[in-house]
Amino acid sequence: MTYAPGQSDFFGYPDDPLIGLHVQLDHSCCHGDVVEIGPGVGPHGHSLICPVCHKHCGWLPKAAADFIAESIRLFGVPREPVILTGPRRG
Repeated sequence: MTYAPGQSDFFGYPDDPLIGLHVQLDHSCCHGDVVEIGPGVGPHGHSLICPVCHKHCGWLPKAAADFIAESIRLFGVPREPVILTGPRRG
């Protein structure tokens, strides 16, 4: 299921500005490196989902979610995918 930024779904997901946003990872999932932020489960705040086949591709770290949410609050919803990178190595 695809969510527009800030859209609640029929089953009552909270109005969350992150759900539906696209993020670009520094690695590939099954259909490329752009995934969609979905709702979380249990202790996980947000999931990362392939926008093509809807396969689970991982979890959005809380620090990244907080940063994206604050950026949206300050600057509005981004028009392009947010680029997520992992810790720099070596």
